[in-house]
Amino acid sequence: MPDLNNIGCALPNMCYLPPDKSSEQMQDRTSSKYAADGKPSVLIFGTDAEIRLLLKTLLGIWNYDFEEAKSVEEALFKASRKNFNVVLMDTKISFPDSFAEMRVMQKSFLKHSPFILFSGHVQTDVCLSALAAGATDFFIKPIDFDLLEETLKMRIAESSRVKQNS
Repeated sequence: MPDLNNIGCALPNMCYLPPDKSSEQMQDRTSSKYAADGKPSVLIFGTDAEIRLLLKTLLGIWNYDFEEAKSVEEALFKASRKNFNVVLMDTKISFPDSFAEMRVMQKSFLKHSPFILFSGHVQTDVCLSALAAGATDFFIKPIDFDLLEETLKMRIAESSRVKQNS
C-alpha cells in the first residue's frame, strides 16, 4: 500500500504519489519500451466514448503512440502484445468497480505501467482511495490539459531515466 502521507496535490485538478525510488520498482520499470517509431505508448481505458475521443485527439497532437480499450479483457489483450508506458483510465461512477478493474490490469502485462485516473468527483476520499488502490495520478474533471501533458512527460521521463541508469 502506498504511503498516503506523501500525496502531492495540484488542487483542485490533481493528486499524485511521488515516484517510488525503491530499487525493485526501479528495476521493474526498465521493461517499459517505446513504440517502434520511438514514440511513448499510452493505453486509453474506459467506457466513455467521448473521453476516449478527447484523449486520442490530445495524444495525437502531443505525438504519442496510443491504443484504446473499452473493457478489461480488451486492455489485457492489447497489453499482451505491446508495452505501454502509461495507462489513462476514466473511472466509473462505481469506484470500487473501477479500482477492481485497475488492480486486475496491474497484475498483468500492465504491472509496470503507471495508471493515471480521471473522475468527475472532487471528494478527497475518492482521490485517496484511487491512490491507495494503485493509481499513480488522479485528475479531477474537467481535465487540465497542460497539467496532463506535463504529468505524462514526467512519468515517461522517470521510466526512461531508470532504463538509462540500469
